[in-house]
Amino acid sequence: MTHRFASFVLPALLLLAAPDQTIAQSLTEATALVESGSHDRARRALEGLLVSDPSAMVRFQYGRLLLAVGQPDSARGQFEQGLAVDPKSGLNTVGLGEVDMAQGRVAEAEDRFDRALRMTRSKDSQVYYHIGLARMNHETRDLPKAVEALARAIEIKSDAALYHLAFGRAHEASGDLNAAVRSYENAVYFDPKLAQAQVGVGSIYFRAGNYSEASRRFQAALAAAPDYAPAHLASAELYFLAKQYPMAVSHYRQFMDLVGPTPERRFTYAGYLYLNKQYAQSLDELQTLGNPPPNPVAYRLLAYTLFETGRAAEGLPHIRSFFASTDSTVWLASDHLYAGRIEIAAGADTLAGIAHLRRAIEADTTNAVLRRDIATLHFGRRSYREAAAEYEAMSVARVPLTGTDRLNLGKSYFFDDHFDRADSAFAEVNRVASGSAIGWLWRARATARMDTSQAAITRAVPHYEQYVTLTTDTARYKRELIEAHSYVAYASYVTGDTARMETHANALLALDPEDEQARALLEAAKPPGND
Repeated sequence: MTHRFASFVLPALLLLAAPDQTIAQSLTEATALVESGSHDRARRALEGLLVSDPSAMVRFQYGRLLLAVGQPDSARGQFEQGLAVDPKSGLNTVGLGEVDMAQGRVAEAEDRFDRALRMTRSKDSQVYYHIGLARMNHETRDLPKAVEALARAIEIKSDAALYHLAFGRAHEASGDLNAAVRSYENAVYFDPKLAQAQVGVGSIYFRAGNYSEASRRFQAALAAAPDYAPAHLASAELYFLAKQYPMAVSHYRQFMDLVGPTPERRFTYAGYLYLNKQYAQSLDELQTLGNPPPNPVAYRLLAYTLFETGRAAEGLPHIRSFFASTDSTVWLASDHLYAGRIEIAAGADTLAGIAHLRRAIEADTTNAVLRRDIATLHFGRRSYREAAAEYEAMSVARVPLTGTDRLNLGKSYFFDDHFDRADSAFAEVNRVASGSAIGWLWRARATARMDTSQAAITRAVPHYEQYVTLTTDTARYKRELIEAHSYVAYASYVTGDTARMETHANALLALDPEDEQARALLEAAKPPGND
C-alpha cells in the first residue's frame, strides 16, 4: 500500500513485539520471545540463561535469535556449541542447516535436515517445525518443502498453535490465501491469545478489502497482547485507508515506541502527522533526519510542513531540492500545488509559481479551483487578459465563482477595453448580489464606456443612481460618489432633465463645495435674466 508521499510506504506486517525491561525467567519464556520476534527482550533473556544454564536448547534458541537479526556466522557458533553439549541435538543440527540456507548452500542445508530427522527417527515435531521455518525464512526458500515439513509437524502434534501459525505463513507466501486463513484460524483456536495469528488472518482480510473484519482481528490481537507491535502497525495502515488520521497517528506512535525510531519510521510517522494536520509535530520528526535527509523524497514533506507552518521561504529550497533530486515518476499533483504556493508566498518567482499551479491542475482536474489563485495573481500583476482567461476556465470547469471572482472578471474585461463583456459580468454581479454597491458602480462605468455617444449617455444613469442609493458611508466613498453625481448631473443636463440635474449637482456641492462642474451646471440651468 503506497502513500501519497511516494517512498513513504508502510513496512510489512513483521513479526515484531515490544521491547521490555522484564527478562524471562525460564527457557519457555525466552523461546516465546524468540517466536514472537521480540528480539531485544529475547537477547537479554537468553544471555542471562546462558550464564545459568548453557544447555543445547538455550544455545539453539540463541542461535535462532542471531539468525533472525542477520548474524548467521554468530548463529553457527551457537549451534555448534549446542552440538558440543549434546551431539544428538536434532534442533541444533537443523539450526546449522538454516545457516546454510541463509548463506545460499541449499544442498548442504538439506543434508543437515535429513541428518536431524535420522537423529530423531522422524518423530520429533519440533524438528519438522524448524525445518519448515528454515525452508521459508530466506531468499533460498523452498515453499512446497516448507509446507510439507510443517504438515508433518502438525500431523505429529496437531494442537501446537505455533505450527499452525507457521503453516499459515507458508500458505500465504505460496499464494494460497484460503489455506492460510484456515491455518491462522486453527492457530487461534488452539491459542486464542496468539496475536501473531490474529494479525496474520487480519492482514489477509485487509488485502482482500474486508476492512471491518481486518479491524476486528487487529483489535483482537491488541486485546490479547496490547504491546504487540505489528498489530499497532496494521491498525495504523487500516485507519490511514479510512482517513481516520488521529487513530492512525496514535497506533503508529505506539508501534514506533515499541520497535524503536528508525529514520524510515520517523519519516512515515511524520507523514501521518502531516495528514492529521499536526504540522509542527511533523516538522519536528522530519528535522531529526538531518540535512540533507537520507531520502530525497523527504524534501517533499519538509517543504509541505514548512509551508503549512507559515515558513514558506524556508520551504523553498526544499521543494526545489525535491524536484532536482527526483524524476517525474514520483512527482504528484500536490508537489506542484505546494511548489506553486511556496514560490508565490516566498515572493520568489510568481511566474514559476503559476507554472507549477498549472501542472497541478493538469495532473489532477480536481485542482481546477487553483485557477482562482492563478487568476488572482494575474489580476494583481495587471495581466488582465490572462486573469479573465482563468476566470472563464473556472466557469468551464464548473468551479463556482465567488462574488469577488465575478467582480474581478468584470474588471479584467474593463481594463482590457472589453466594455461589453465587462457590462455583462457586472450585470451578473448585480443579479447575485443586488445589495452590493460596488457592482453597480462598475457596471455604470462599463455601460458608460460601451457607447460614448450623446445618444447613449443616459444608459449608465440608473446604475450610478443605484450606487448612490446603496452607499451610506459618504466619507469613505467620497471620490466614487462624486464620480456618480457628476455623471448623472451632466447626463441629465444634456437630456434636459433639469430637476434630476439639480438634485445631483447639489449633492456634488454637498460633497465638495468647490466643485466647478456642479456650479457651472446649476448656473447654466438658470432661466435667462435670473441673476
